Amino acid sequence: MTTRLADLPLDETYPQNHTFATLRSTMPFTLAIAAGVLCVLTAVAFILLTCGLRSRRREYSELDNSLPVHSPDEKHRVVFHDVASPTLIGSPLPLSIVDSVDIDRADWVQRLTAHVSNERHRGRYNVLTIHTKIDYHFAHEGVVEKIPSSYTDANNKLVIPYETVIFEQGNLVRLGDGGYINWCFHGNFKRDDNVVNFFPI
Repeated sequence: MTTRLADLPLDETYPQNHTFATLRSTMPFTLAIAAGVLCVLTAVAFILLTCGLRSRRREYSELDNSLPVHSPDEKHRVVFHDVASPTLIGSPLPLSIVDSVDIDRADWVQRLTAHVSNERHRGRYNVLTIHTKIDYHFAHEGVVEKIPSSYTDANNKLVIPYETVIFEQGNLVRLGDGGYINWCFHGNFKRDDNVVNFFPI
């Protein structure tokens, strides 16, 4: 005897019950797939964002290869990429050069700069000695070494920080006070008041 679909009770009707049962049994699997895809997309987005921030940070650090300074006017802004090997902190200078006892501050800065330029590097590079607390912007290329030093003013009980930079070429804009007590340089340069452009020697 053949049973017809119309003879079956409502709860045994094939299309209605089969569709619901199939949907109910595959729902956890579908949700698991969706959750997995969402996790993968989130991980990819996080990786791309992290890589982008690192490259941006690296890009900024490559551009900011100067001494700690304040930004100049845009018309003076020149940025060089340092293509030399990583900057070397120079070996200490002789005590006879860095000793600041019984010497005027301006004379001390000139003596220090002349020694580094003429004796230490034999005039092969540009040399700049600058008071690191004044306002200036210094962009440079081909740094050979940087030499930190300080002048001790015993009368006023002050220690004044300086840095001597030996480099191939660059651009300096002094925004603070001038005079030998604040800066001194040797090499191949063209100066226009507080703006100095250095060229390869």
